[in-house]
Amino acid sequence: MKKQLFIVSLEVLFRKEKKYMNDKDLIQHLLDTISQQHNDLMVVVGTFIAIISLGLVILGYLQIRFSNKQIEKMKSEFKDDFKIDDINKANSEVKENISQLKESLKENKKIELSLKNQISISMNTNLGMAGKLLVNINKDTDPVLIGNNVSSIKIIFEELSDNGNITSHSFRILVLDMSKFLFELNEYNIVLDGGIVFLLDFLIKEMKQEMNNTDMGESNKSSLEYYLNLIAKGFEDMNKRTYKA
Repeated sequence: MKKQLFIVSLEVLFRKEKKYMNDKDLIQHLLDTISQQHNDLMVVVGTFIAIISLGLVILGYLQIRFSNKQIEKMKSEFKDDFKIDDINKANSEVKENISQLKESLKENKKIELSLKNQISISMNTNLGMAGKLLVNINKDTDPVLIGNNVSSIKIIFEELSDNGNITSHSFRILVLDMSKFLFELNEYNIVLDGGIVFLLDFLIKEMKQEMNNTDMGESNKSSLEYYLNLIAKGFEDMNKRTYKA
């Protein structure tokens, strides 16, 4: 419809201007008119597009602003409904308590290691003292007292050996004391009860096993093996006397 009106307008204009213009001028005039109308149309369309774009920008800004407010409101309501701040505070307190507990455990571990070390030192000292009591015998020493000393040494030695706390120094002193004890036992011809002999036999076997499991150094091992052989020989002689008696 618009196209037909435009054509009619051109025909009317052509008829009016034909009386005064030649064909070339008429055509040029028509082209100028069409160009002017095209430019006017582009201005109108551009203005319309600019207005629409501006409206969309304003609408988008308002929408974003509204959305941000809604999001903040929803966050606030969510925090209030589910007590998020209280939960976060509780979590912080739990983390702090866990941290304090870890520090406390570390301190307790240090204390435990210190106590174990002190106990180990004390038991190694007790082992040495028991060994000294064992060799402090004579022909009148009560065999029951000797049996009690052997039993004490066995208990202390097993506790240290099982926990890997026996020191090389304590072990070396025990070997020397035991070899001297068996020599004196045979020298004074003291006969022990069969139960004590059994404990003594078991203790000597444990001592041999401990030497194989402990890093004593080659020179110390050679020396200890010599004394352990003396212990074995002394125990064999004592055993013969016990069963002979």
